[in-house]
Amino acid sequence: MKWIALVCLLVVGVLSPGGCAGGAPRGSAPDEFSLSITVLGTRSATGTPMEAAWYVVEPDGALRVAVGGRQATSGTPPRVRQLTRAQIDALWSRVEAWRGWAPASGGNRPEEAIGATALISVAWAGNDRRSYRIDLAGESAASESVRGVVGELRGLAWMGR
Repeated sequence: MKWIALVCLLVVGVLSPGGCAGGAPRGSAPDEFSLSITVLGTRSATGTPMEAAWYVVEPDGALRVAVGGRQATSGTPPRVRQLTRAQIDALWSRVEAWRGWAPASGGNRPEEAIGATALISVAWAGNDRRSYRIDLAGESAASESVRGVVGELRGLAWMGR
C-alpha cells in the first residue's frame, strides 16, 4: 500500500507544471525573480558616466526607474515600462551568475555608500534574497557585469545606454 502512495506522489510530481525540478525552465527567470539596483556616483573605471538612478524590476515584469539621488526615505520609483518575458529572461541570464558573489556585509543603504557604487538586491527563487555592494569604478568582472546590466536597464527604460 505504501509503494502505491509513493508511485502516485512520483507521478503527480513528474506531471505537475514544475516537474520534479520545481520552478522555471532552465534559462528562464523564476516567477519570484526581482531586482533592485541603486547607482550612486558619477563615473565608472572606463570614464563612462554612471548617472545616479534606482532601477527596480518586479516579479510581474514592471520596470520602475527614478533618476537622481536616492535616500532611505525615497518612495518606490514610478513604473516606466512592462517588460516582456523574453526581456526578463535576458536580464535573468546576466544576473544569475551573481549568485556566486559574496553578499554585502553590514548595511546596504544609500547613505552608507561612497563613490561610484551599485547597491543591489536580488530575489531569486523561494526565499533566497541577497544584497550586494559593487564598486562601479573598479575593473573587476563584478563591476563590469553590473555596468552591463545597468546599461541594459537604461536601454529598457528608454534612457539610452
